[in-house]
Amino acid sequence: MSRLSYLQGHEVAVQSISEELDYLKRYLASGGKIDSPDMQDLSKCLERLQKIIDGYQEQAPEAWQDDQEPLPAWLQPRQPKPRSEDDEEAGSESALA
Repeated sequence: MSRLSYLQGHEVAVQSISEELDYLKRYLASGGKIDSPDMQDLSKCLERLQKIIDGYQEQAPEAWQDDQEPLPAWLQPRQPKPRSEDDEEAGSESALA
């Protein structure tokens, strides 16, 4: 059983990226070199990751704003109907009778 089995898919992705970045940092710190094609791949990955993060951050405020909209009429709490003057007059006449 994997130690990541308790994580959801997106959590596994974030954890994996974090671990691989740590590995890459240690590799470079120990004197390792990255050739040009790998550097291009890393740059593309960085661009993709930035687009994903930017897209998420742009959506987050919109999702919150949507949440601030009023509820549809069928979900609104019931309000007592305001009594009109005709209803009041009819009510007072029936009370007098």
